Parts: sequence; C-alpha cells; structure tokens
Amino acid sequence: MFFPVVAGSIMESPNYRIDYEAITPGGQIEESTNYKMLETLGEVGEGKSESQSYQIGGAMSYGIQADQPATPTLLNTGSYNSLNFRINRGYELNDTDPALVAHYKFNTDPLIDSYTTTGVASETIDTSTNTKIAQKFQAGSATRISAIDLYQTAAGNLVGDIRIETDSDGSPSGTLVYTDAYANNITLNAGSATHIALNAISVITAGMEYWIVFTPDSGSGTFQGNTSGEADQVKYYDGSSWSYSANVESLYFKVQDQITDLSDTGNNGKVVGPVTADGRFGRALDFDGTDDYIDVGTVGTGIKTVEFWIKANSTTEKILELSATVNISVSTGTISATGFPSPTIFVNGVQKSDGLTTSWTHVAVTDSTGVAADAVKLGKISTNYLNGVLDELGVYNRAKTAYEISRDAQIDNPEDAEYAIAISDDNWATTQYIQADNTLGGSMVWQAYANWGNGTGETVTGLKQTTTYKMKAKARDEDFTETDWSTETSATTSDLSLTFSIDKKWIDLGALVPNQMSFDSNLLTASTNAEYGYAVTIQEDGNLRLGDGLGDIDDVTDSAVSRGEEYGVRTSGSAEGQMSDQDYAITSSTQTIASSSGPVDPSVVTVTYKAIVDSATTAGRYSHTVTYICTTTF
Repeated sequence: MFFPVVAGSIMESPNYRIDYEAITPGGQIEESTNYKMLETLGEVGEGKSESQSYQIGGAMSYGIQADQPATPTLLNTGSYNSLNFRINRGYELNDTDPALVAHYKFNTDPLIDSYTTTGVASETIDTSTNTKIAQKFQAGSATRISAIDLYQTAAGNLVGDIRIETDSDGSPSGTLVYTDAYANNITLNAGSATHIALNAISVITAGMEYWIVFTPDSGSGTFQGNTSGEADQVKYYDGSSWSYSANVESLYFKVQDQITDLSDTGNNGKVVGPVTADGRFGRALDFDGTDDYIDVGTVGTGIKTVEFWIKANSTTEKILELSATVNISVSTGTISATGFPSPTIFVNGVQKSDGLTTSWTHVAVTDSTGVAADAVKLGKISTNYLNGVLDELGVYNRAKTAYEISRDAQIDNPEDAEYAIAISDDNWATTQYIQADNTLGGSMVWQAYANWGNGTGETVTGLKQTTTYKMKAKARDEDFTETDWSTETSATTSDLSLTFSIDKKWIDLGALVPNQMSFDSNLLTASTNAEYGYAVTIQEDGNLRLGDGLGDIDDVTDSAVSRGEEYGVRTSGSAEGQMSDQDYAITSSTQTIASSSGPVDPSVVTVTYKAIVDSATTAGRYSHTVTYICTTTF
C-alpha cells in the first residue's frame, strides 16, 4: 500500500534527494509522528519491500537508501609511512558547534593498568602497628589517573586513605604525584573490589613508575596477592622503613584514566569503574549497574539539550543526572526528564517518550528554558546506577530542532551499503583510492563497512613521510544510489624516529643473604615509528662473579630464581615489549629481551635482576657487565 507524498523540492543529482515537507495520507496534510523520519533528507532508489516503499507525487515507488556520505576519520598512527582511517557510517556530533558544552564518544578504554588476584599469598595490615602497604605500577600511554579499584580479602575491616605517590629509589616517596591524587576515609569492601575516585584527575607521565599507597585509619584486614606476579611489586611499611612484602607479590587493583570531553570546554570526567564495550559508533562505555559511573562535576547553566545513544540492560534504568534535582531515567521503556521545566523528549528521532528497548536507542531531551548542570554524573542518579552501555553523549546550551535530532538519530546506511575512500597528498590535484589491501591505487574500490575494519578501521600503508594527506568517502546501496563525497579529514605522517633510554647505568642487588631473595630493576623505554618495530638485545661479559677465575653465582635453569644459588632476569611492562614473565639466564650471546612488531610510542619494559645465594656461596663483591643494544628496521 502506498501513500502519496508532497515533496517541497526535488534536486536533479546522482542521488535524487527529496526534502519531504509533509505527508498527506488520504489527501490531508498531517505532521504524524509515524512519518516524522520522512521529513529528513533521504536518498531515493528502487524500493525493496512494501514497508520501504512510498509513492512520490503519484509516480513509481522508491525507497530510502544509502543517504549518508560516511565521513571518514584519518589518524596519525605514529608511523612514518602509514595512517589509520575509519569510516563513520552514522551521524556523529559536530564538535565545532559553539553550543556544544560537552561531548563524550567513550572510544578510549579508561583502564590504564591492572593486576589480578589468582594466588593465595596474603599480608595482614593492622593500624596498631602503624603499617602501610604499597603497590607499584607503571604508567602506559595515558597521562592521567582518575580512579582505582582496590581489593581486600574477606578477613578484617579496613578504613583508610589512598595516595598516588612518586617513586624514590624503588619505594614510595611520600610525595603525591599530583596535588589532589588522593582519596580519604575509604572503606574497603571485604571480598570485593572497591571503586575509589581520586579527589581530582591527576596528571602522570607515560612510562614512569608510581605507587598506590594505602594507609589505614582504623581496623585490620588482609590483602590477597598474586603468586605468579612480579616479586618486586609490593612493599610493606613497618612504621620506620619500606621493605618488600614477604607474602604479597601483587595486589589486585585497577588504575583508571579520565574520560575526555571532545568539545572546546574541557569538561572531562573522572571514571569510576566502567570500561569500554562495542558501541553505537566504534567503542562505548559499559556500566555494571552496581557502582560504575563518571563524575563530570559542573558543566554549566542554561543546558537546553541532552542527547545520547543507550543500550540498556533493561527498560527500567537510571541513566544520568545533571544536578541533585535534574536527571534522565527510563521506566518500562518510557523516558522521564525530571527537573526540566518544559521538556520535549525524543526517542529514535521521533517526538515521544516511550519506545526505549534493550537494543541501541537514541534519546534526546530539549528544553527552551534550560537547566543547571552543576553536579553531572553519567550512569548514576543519587545512589542508583545504570546497567547498560552509553555512547555519543552531547550536552548543549541551545535547544536543538526536531529536524536536527531526527538527523542525529538516523539509522546507519543499509547493511549492504558499500563505501569508497579517496585520498590525496596534493590537495586533490591528483586523487588516489584506498584499495582492498589498504594500499593506494588509481581505481575506486567499493567495500562493505566490515571490510573497511568496522569501528576500529584499517591502516593504509606505503605513504610518504612527513606528508599531509586528505581523505573523503562516499556510500552507495547496490546500483540504486550513490551519495556525494563527504567532508574532508586530514592527518600528517611522521618523520623517521627511534629513541631508546635506560633509567640507570647500574644494578645494585645489595647484600646477598643466604636463602633470601635480592633484586633490583631498570627501565627500558623505546619509541619508534618504524614499520617493523624495534628489538632490544641483552648480553653479558661473563657470569656474575667475584673476579676472573674466581667463584661465580650459577645461572637460573628452572625458570624461577627461588632456592639454592641462582641468578637471572625477567621482564614486565608494555604488552608489545615484554619477552618473558619467567626468570632466565643472561649469556654471552645476544638474546632479545624486548621488542615490537610495529610502531610504539612508547614501549616501556622493566628488566628485574634477581639473585639468591646459599650458605656455601663464597663471600665477596660480585659483578659483571651487561650490554643492551636497541635496533630497528625502517
């Protein structure tokens, strides 16, 4: 069955775009919500089914087809000859809109580092003996900390303070890494992880080592360790000095980064708990419904639009709050905008409040008066939490129009839509196209979204160094429609580079005591944009020895420096650089101790030297020379 349509204008173009002004079923002009989506711009092609087909001006039937020029994203990969490109096949918020006061894409996983609890070793902490316990961690590429998770086992009850401190010769320094890098009066949940938001987002340096220090105020309790972790990760304070814990090798904790506001206002948020999951566009943040949320604080006043995509675990959820009295929630699929003076609610681009399901749903709330957003929390209202996934959240100080919201909520181009990508390094004086193997060629190649890498994209290779490239894309649906080229995006490849550093030139194992482990470590930091990455080798000039021809300490042979007389190393740190989590011997032949298969910025690897002697080991000063060599291939 077909309904006649009144078309306000028809443009002659390869796409036959029609601007629908009104729908006239039965000859009557009607602003029916059932046809609201047809008021947006659409691409017209031959209809595929009765549900897609509409009669236009009494002519033959057509259907809405591929209608979005899929604006690409082009990103510097850190390599001298490649760039990452992604197709954004759905509509995304425009960060240049001056009314946009906060925009969160949630594409980056806020988890910086973590240690898990799989062992049975433990350490009891008791306030009566003035003790503390500290866990060392190494910052990855992120440059901020906003929260941590800390685990206490079932024994005891602990209340205390958390501090993030700098490192001082392998121990906590007593100095905060950042002015507000602390959280006071924390009650740990026995038997589970406690989400702890720091007092403020705290700046850290990628690749550096820091300490999480817990100081109890009251009670006693037991921390469980990880017996397969690094033996030098945990220290224990006995009231006068720090020493390595005899029992705990690695505490359970997670360090979390902030979530970044992509608008120009810098309304970044402290992340407490959620991590990324598959999103509506790329990645999104997944809230567990128990204690996950994002604390943004004050965004501003006169807020007139809030919109987001949500994939809720149920149709009754607490979603977000702007202040103590202003929030957005859903109950049995119906959206409520509490505290808005005169809200207009849209679900999937249609002006209505019902219709939220457990599939991806677009929600927008507008208000011509505006509200204050002075205590913004995403994923939380009062003491209730969201169980679901949020993506592409925008906050505006103007009321967006119904047309704009319907455009924001548009479903992606059809699943069978294909995309072509053009690229140029001379401002389109010459144009090349991304090929199926991600190289450049002279012929346009059409591929489905999945073949272009879905939300994570692909890497185009074979580019020139230090060259700016521009990119644009278009979409088509079979043979029926083809959109115009999208807006352009650009990025510049890097110059050739390799840097390598060692944090110190010596290793000090201290006094070797029979049957007691001694260890020290140094930090290897490598950065390169080489296509084939880097490799660091290690070799010795002879065994750890008293002197040439004198006694030496035996090399480890069983993957663990543990008893008797043994000496060896192990590595930890960046996933792409770590070569082994077991102890192994250094030899006079070169061995690879850290590497990557592609560009890194940076790769940070800790090399831990371990030694243990027995009562038969000859006393004296043992030493040898170890050489690191870093190489790369461009």
